[in-house]
Amino acid sequence: VKGMNKCYSVEVEKGVFAGEQGVAITLRDASGNEMAVAVSEEDWEKIRNIR
Repeated sequence: VKGMNKCYSVEVEKGVFAGEQGVAITLRDASGNEMAVAVSEEDWEKIRNIR
């Protein structure tokens, strides 16, 4: 992956986001900067099944 940074930590939280059941994925770098996205349960299963 171009620009991949090994210093990111990942946090995953299930819940309701924008009125839809899903999963929030938060990436945090060594400086404490965060980026988060929410995906549907269906898309989360696609991510989990990547091999």
